[in-house]
Amino acid sequence: MAFQRQTGDPFDHLADINVTPLVDVMLVLLIIFMVTAPMLHQGVSVSLPKTGDDEPPARASRTRSSSRSRSDGRYYINETPVARGSASRPA
Repeated sequence: MAFQRQTGDPFDHLADINVTPLVDVMLVLLIIFMVTAPMLHQGVSVSLPKTGDDEPPARASRTRSSSRSRSDGRYYINETPVARGSASRPA
């Protein structure tokens, strides 16, 4: 059985929401913002000093690697041999 409307309601035509005016207003607002947004770009022109070197200074490598040699059983930190029971940590 299909859904049937009651025909005796005098406000039946007000039950549906008309979205067309909402879409029209949103499109007009979108166009207004698209036109005015590039005009709002303001900035201060600044002349920055030039340096002689264009390349940034190289950063010191802070990575550490530890390994153990299979042949002699020694431990290494960044290719430097370390005593086996050493509790000191390099800074």
